[in-house]
Amino acid sequence: MGAHLALRHGADMVVLGFAMHNGQYTAIETGKGLKANGAEVPKGEVLEALCHATEAPRFVLDLRRANAVPKSMRSIGAVATRMQFSAVNIAHDFDAIMFVDHTNATQLMHPSK
Repeated sequence: MGAHLALRHGADMVVLGFAMHNGQYTAIETGKGLKANGAEVPKGEVLEALCHATEAPRFVLDLRRANAVPKSMRSIGAVATRMQFSAVNIAHDFDAIMFVDHTNATQLMHPSK
């Protein structure tokens, strides 16, 4: 999808990543369906730990002119995972990161039974 959009929109497209320090997120857990899942607290030189160290509860980090960025960050999606952090070329993959220090899982309008 991203490659298709980049071809269509070129420099007009801005790619945002989302990062959090701790809290919960909503995702599918195998055998349990869609539910709140705990976010692993980051340790070491990962993006979320460095963002948390600023003590700002939320901010947008513009990476378009970044010379140095951490080499790993959290990567979660529709399916819950226990291995939440992985190596990624953050400055290459994202134009900016939206950071929120603490998150809560979404409240489902029609929870599954």
